[in-house]
Amino acid sequence: MENRCSFSYLSLARHAETGDDRPYLDWHQFVHMPEKYQIMGIVGGQRWISTSACRAARAAESPGWSTVSHVTSYLMADPIEETLDEFMRVGAPMMGEPAYLPNQFQRTLKLLDIHAAPRVGLPPQVLPFRPNRGIYFVLEELLEPEGSSDSLREVIPELLGVSGVAGVWTFASLSNLRPRNLYTPGHYRATVLYLDKEPAVVGMQLAEALEFWWRAAPAKVLLAAPFESMTAMDLDRFGPGEDEAPSIAESPG
Repeated sequence: MENRCSFSYLSLARHAETGDDRPYLDWHQFVHMPEKYQIMGIVGGQRWISTSACRAARAAESPGWSTVSHVTSYLMADPIEETLDEFMRVGAPMMGEPAYLPNQFQRTLKLLDIHAAPRVGLPPQVLPFRPNRGIYFVLEELLEPEGSSDSLREVIPELLGVSGVAGVWTFASLSNLRPRNLYTPGHYRATVLYLDKEPAVVGMQLAEALEFWWRAAPAKVLLAAPFESMTAMDLDRFGPGEDEAPSIAESPG
């Protein structure tokens, strides 16, 4: 089966300086992300949030990366240069709209590899469009521009065997893409594990497999953490005092 997605534009952000993320999230969910679907090359988009339970289940966070609280992914198709040009043009904040959340990382990464757990009964190409409870997200800085994926491939069966892991997509930076404003420089690999059980619980169960993977990886792990899926009607969870909010499973409705 052909995969419509070739790239992911990934953005990692911190909490708003005011402590209240809701104005930005409201604009992003109801205006900014829907506007992006005017672009022919946009295949899909989703946002995930770090709750207090997710933060406690992190396996790794390099100095300066502990404050990452949001992950957003836009899946994109070829022709990628034209898609990115339109992506940067459409939906930029206008006067009176909320400022972007403080950014930690943003980059367009090439899709490398896809896997689905056998129990899912679906081809891995459709995994991002299957409902998820969240993701386990790993961002590595590659010590070599074309860092080997062998250590990751070896541990894929073990990752897929963890209860709650529906599948794995892997992306890496591509040096021949034209740089855009605000791109984070360097060479990176991002691994997204799509989860259909409580992200923080699954995160704890992944620890042994992650340790095996990283021992042989030619990379520096910047962040390895679970994140919960966010719906547009979830905004009240992300204002001041978010750490006291219930998990998605406990939220009314």
